[in-house]
Amino acid sequence: MYVYNKSIITTLPNIIMHDILTLHEQAKGYLKYAQVYQSQANVKSTLIEMGENISKDYSDKFPLFLNILGHGAFLTANLLSNITFDAQLDSIQILPLETQAGISLRIIPNTNINNRDIIILDEMLDDGRTMEIIIKSLKDWGAKSVVSAVLCNKINDNKLIEPDYSAFAAPKNAYLFGCGMNINGFWSHLPDIWLLNSQ
Repeated sequence: MYVYNKSIITTLPNIIMHDILTLHEQAKGYLKYAQVYQSQANVKSTLIEMGENISKDYSDKFPLFLNILGHGAFLTANLLSNITFDAQLDSIQILPLETQAGISLRIIPNTNINNRDIIILDEMLDDGRTMEIIIKSLKDWGAKSVVSAVLCNKINDNKLIEPDYSAFAAPKNAYLFGCGMNINGFWSHLPDIWLLNSQ
């Protein structure tokens, strides 16, 4: 385990310090050319409404919420706080799998999903290709039903599948960050959803 030692920072070569500053400036640069797309207050109220809708649909069931490992943490935490029924939470792993036809995806649930009603959680749905594979794979694993809930549903002319629940529509060819979505590893912790200007 790496232990942070403040004295090490003072002895770093100048080029490493320059790289650190460059990363910081890069992160600030994204905000310079972006604007708030959905405010924290709007995100909060919309997820309350989304939670109420899911609660109505699943009040007589005991569904399993599955977030995609490494994704969907913001939506999972903020949506499930508005759920008013009994449910279970776990995650799934998505692994690349090499086949003769090329690279495919292997979906591995971390819990028994046989005969369960599943709700997949993710921050963004773009063309729906990965979500379609996830849904099919979970049904192959024996799930009773599988639906998807996303924070942002991007407008895409080549979309293969639409989410069953979504908080916001994302503009076509736009880059959103904040609320769990990052831009080159930056700003996923922002409480608002930001839109990067195309110019």
